[in-house]
This record gives sequence, structure tokens and C-alpha cells, in this order.
Amino acid sequence: MGLRTNAPTPTLVLDLPRGRINTGAAHSERLVALPAAWVGELLECLPDGLDAFADRLVGPIVADAAEALDDVPGSLPEDVAWALSLAFARRGFGLVSFERWGDAMLFIWRSPPATGPGFREFAARLSSRVVAELLGLRVRGAVLNGDGATLRVLLASPETCQEVRSLTVEGVSPEAILEMLTTGDAT
Repeated sequence: MGLRTNAPTPTLVLDLPRGRINTGAAHSERLVALPAAWVGELLECLPDGLDAFADRLVGPIVADAAEALDDVPGSLPEDVAWALSLAFARRGFGLVSFERWGDAMLFIWRSPPATGPGFREFAARLSSRVVAELLGLRVRGAVLNGDGATLRVLLASPETCQEVRSLTVEGVSPEAILEMLTTGDAT
């Protein structure tokens, strides 16, 4: 119902003799390929620029996701997750999905280009801004946990995310935080 079945599939064009990568889409610009580890290192070097960089990515990611959906407000959550995952994957950012824990919504980011502290803040900002913009919601993000392969970002109100960050600093486990959220013990 919510997926656009006739959406064009971009073709990746590698022009290695000229050092160019292009998605083949009409509106795309030339791409530069960097090792994924460099993304995390670059973000660690630009702590004051994390929010600005995340904010610049929101528009193009939301546009790509919306283009893949017939009717964003009428789309099923699975279709929205698929469209967002497609938009993230087109940028080499990995795949995304959603998980529900009671009333808590988690943005699951598989195979992110990095997982260090700077990237975690970037991930929280980018994931929450993309979901907020695409779906017209007032949400923020707080990374609950992650390993080298996956980040789990809580999408919630700004107040709840601040409380979750405080609990994380205090050493409360992600599972305990989710339990608090689903039983109503947190903000």
C-alpha cells in the first residue's frame, strides 16, 4: 500500500579511469568513496560540526525515502523502515529498521560506518531528525547501546532522551532503561 512500485532504481556508475562514482540518478552528484572507518574518524575531529553535518543529510535522505513511498502518512511502519533503509544504504550508511519495546521505539542501525562516541551522537541526531522530518513527529534520539555491527537509538521526546542519557552515564543497562520506559518509571 505505501510502497511506490514504479520508483526508478538508480544504477551505480563507476568511472574509475576518471576517478568518479555516480548513482546514475538524474539528481545525483558525483560521489567520493571513503573507507567507512574514516567517517568515524572525521566525525571525531569535528565535534562542533556533528549536528550541522547530520542536519545536512536529513533533506536528501528524507527525499529519497519519500520518493520510494506512495503516501508517507498512509504507509505501514514496515514500508517506512524499508524506504529509510534504502535511503541509508544508497549512501553506504548501512541498513535501518525499527523495534518496539512497549511504547518505546528503537531505530536499529545495522552496519553503520562507525560506532565511536562521536558517531553515536551523530547517529542519534541523524536518525531522530530523519524520522521526525519524514513522519512529522517531535522526536529526539539517544543511543542505548551498540556493538561493531549495530547501534540501537531510542526515539522519544527530548526530555525522555535527556533522562536516558543521564541514566546511561550512571551505568544503567539498556535493558533496565527500556524496562523503566515500558513500565512508566522514567520521564
